[in-house]
Amino acid sequence: MQQQLIGTYIEGSLHDTLQLFNDHTYGYDEKLMNGITGWTTGNWRIEKKEITFVRNPRPRMGFQSKLLRDSASIHTVFYLFLGNSDRPIDIVGASVYKQGFLSPIRDALIRSNRIELLSTSFDSIEVNTVDYTPITFGKKLFVQQTWRVQIYPMERYYLLDKYVFRYDKKELKNKNQVGSPLVYIKFKKINKIGTKHDSTE
Repeated sequence: MQQQLIGTYIEGSLHDTLQLFNDHTYGYDEKLMNGITGWTTGNWRIEKKEITFVRNPRPRMGFQSKLLRDSASIHTVFYLFLGNSDRPIDIVGASVYKQGFLSPIRDALIRSNRIELLSTSFDSIEVNTVDYTPITFGKKLFVQQTWRVQIYPMERYYLLDKYVFRYDKKELKNKNQVGSPLVYIKFKKINKIGTKHDSTE
């Protein structure tokens, strides 16, 4: 079964390409909603006829955002949420730009989805999350104000590691988990490849 899995697969509707290699790594080319092709890599494994994926490194998505004034504050504060829900988007770090130079932020308090700027002696701040490309806030927002920031995902990617797949008749199909939204992903095998080729940039 393991050897049968090795090969190149095409997703039918959007023509994404998934390659499974014999060293249990994979490469995944996916057309994003912005028209760019994203590439992720990682490892795959099979256990009891179920195929799972682990990505490395974790890809990040583009986004659109809305800023809503919340309340007055002693310092500038940003809270990040997924869309118009109350689901927080955790902040994992931040940097600042001053006169074109990027440096780590020092005068800030970061907790979960909240960042409070204790000083604003810089031109802009770049906030990092796990899932999204860096989020930049400019100087015009550095007021004594709490901001509610609604982040809307812009790019499509399947998060292969969220699903369990089955192989049948040269096709990889995801299994829907109980309590999860119904998602149908099907990759059709187009050829067999033996070893991974080095990539060049």
